[in-house]
Amino acid sequence: VLSRASKHTLLTEPAAPISRNAFGERLRHLRRELGWTLEQASAETGVAKSTLSKIENGGMSPTFDLIQKIAAGLRLDLVDLVGAGGSNQGAAARRSLMQGEQGPLLEGKAYVHELLASDLSHKKMLPFRTVVRARNLRDFNGKLIRHLGEVFLTVLEGSVMFMSEFYGPVELHEGHCIYFDGQMGHALISTSEKDAVVMWVSDNHSSVPSNIGV
Repeated sequence: VLSRASKHTLLTEPAAPISRNAFGERLRHLRRELGWTLEQASAETGVAKSTLSKIENGGMSPTFDLIQKIAAGLRLDLVDLVGAGGSNQGAAARRSLMQGEQGPLLEGKAYVHELLASDLSHKKMLPFRTVVRARNLRDFNGKLIRHLGEVFLTVLEGSVMFMSEFYGPVELHEGHCIYFDGQMGHALISTSEKDAVVMWVSDNHSSVPSNIGV
């Protein structure tokens, strides 16, 4: 999956991506534990019934905004939804240290997200390291992404074009950073020869129901 990734993403203990089937099976299990039909899950998450069905049956890989909406609707932390085994240790004693190991990978057409500090659930922030595969807006089905939370993003390697709903495109190079509202439509497109690598941190709204952007 990350064969073209840089030193920032190829760590000493590579993790396999969370497969469509594994995520879909987990979602179905969690939904049934709640005793919900697909119709009820759709009403709670704001995600179309047909989309939930495709995800549960391994027919599509959910994007970050979909995962966030599903977690919010199920009243789960995002880490718990993806089955990363997070700890809910008391906040005063919490720490997560990564020294070469790799977090769970959420793979999509446009991005490959690595969930960092995944051993802790119910964090106030969600840190990701991401390989930007997208080369044009067609990789996002022509639509900008929207999700809850404010985001801080910095480019670790390569360069990206940051597209947004209310501002003109801006090219970001290694070391550049940007802070933005996730509810504003946005997308990252790699402009360097190799896929760019970025890190972004979003405040965690996965416990708050969302009706933003399917």
